[in-house]
Amino acid sequence: MRLRVLFFGYFTPVLVLIQFSMSVYGLVTRAMEKEYANVLGKLFKPAKLAPRHSVSAPTVSELFSSRKKVFSDLYSKTSLCGSCSVVHVAGTKGKGSAVEYISSSLIGNGNSVGIFTSPHMHTARERVKVNRELIAHSDMIRLGNEVLAELSPQPWVVFFDLLLALAVRYFNEKNVQYMILESGIGGRYDTTNFVDNPAACVITSISLDHQALLGDTVEEIAYQKAGIIKPKSHVFTPASQVPTVLDVFRKECLLQDATLHVVPVGREYLVTEGVHCTTEVQVENACLSRAVLKHLNVESRGWEKFYWPCRMERLQYAGHTVVLDGCHNGDSMERFLKGLRTTYEGKRIVVLFGAGHDKCLTDMIDRLFVHADQVLMVQSKHFRAHSEAELLQCVPQVRAHILDATVHNVQTQEADVKEENGAVSVPRRHSLGERLQHAVENNDPKEVVIAVCGSLFVAAEAREHIFSQDPSLFSETDWVRQCDPDIPM
Repeated sequence: MRLRVLFFGYFTPVLVLIQFSMSVYGLVTRAMEKEYANVLGKLFKPAKLAPRHSVSAPTVSELFSSRKKVFSDLYSKTSLCGSCSVVHVAGTKGKGSAVEYISSSLIGNGNSVGIFTSPHMHTARERVKVNRELIAHSDMIRLGNEVLAELSPQPWVVFFDLLLALAVRYFNEKNVQYMILESGIGGRYDTTNFVDNPAACVITSISLDHQALLGDTVEEIAYQKAGIIKPKSHVFTPASQVPTVLDVFRKECLLQDATLHVVPVGREYLVTEGVHCTTEVQVENACLSRAVLKHLNVESRGWEKFYWPCRMERLQYAGHTVVLDGCHNGDSMERFLKGLRTTYEGKRIVVLFGAGHDKCLTDMIDRLFVHADQVLMVQSKHFRAHSEAELLQCVPQVRAHILDATVHNVQTQEADVKEENGAVSVPRRHSLGERLQHAVENNDPKEVVIAVCGSLFVAAEAREHIFSQDPSLFSETDWVRQCDPDIPM
């Protein structure tokens, strides 16, 4: 007994020290989380300002020139300038997938790669990665404060600009060999358009999107995307582009004395890559990325592990097949739903649909009600999200010429909606998670596939709900485990 008491007594100070250290570490962690949330709030603060892009504003060239000078100066002062190969990616859809294919092979061949993408799904740190590793909270805090102090006085600065400046600084610290920049909106006047001699310019599939900013036709939008083409550069785009879009790219390449690579698209070109593509867009982007990598003298590898959340992502949740996709315009909506019809032939498609204020609802809802068997409108927590009532108000315009021409029994949640003074209203706001649970609990998994789409933030929120109910569906390194705190907007 004496030995036992002495043994415990000897180690008591050590145990106390360990407990104290753990307590202090916990306080530091909580303090860092609080500081991170504070910095993130400051970075997000200008998010509600006027759009940084416009093809009609009289000051657009002046604003772009001001932004480009700031970022060109920042870039020229880093060791990246002259030593780092830059791949610039623009397009309407598939940019993120192309970035993932290209970066996977570059990393797989032993290169250090800085990756800047947008938007994010679960944490803003997703936008700034080196070799797939998210930027650390501590680096986000430190560099976030630096760029806030430097750029906040600029009248044009928004969240995107601040994160890009942060990314360039971070990539410089990490001495990356390659920097992949995904444009935000457009290309010609985009903040990412500051590198004069990119190793490759990549333009993915073009369709109608952000018309208020980029133009009402695919040709006008293509002109904006073509702005990333630089003198003597090599430009890659899929042969599946609309012919008039290719004409726009050819004209710009002629002006810039650039080389245009129109890349053949087809599964037969991907036999040796070991990648399984389930949609047309994935095939396009895989073929496009393969051509870019060949130009960079880099072997295509690691594609069998390709994984990009919320892009035709399938989860087996509560016995149901749930497919998440961030499709956010009419063309991508149609491709997504047709892909579901082909993949899940014979099953009914139940769609949870939500969208942002900057999207063309009519075009998306038009395609949605042609291909879906049942539709539930949902409202995301995102500050730009349409309410269920706003989404439902768009439905009658489509029903007049769609529902009579289809055999589908399309249903909305009319039982939850009532008419008040001639306007549609919803008795109470249902969370996206509640809508998803309703779809799961009221459908037979043997007969139905559930899809969540309309915007990336809608798909991501559904992903977070599924994680909250069944974390085992996600890997230990999944970004959903690192969600940012809610930031008041």
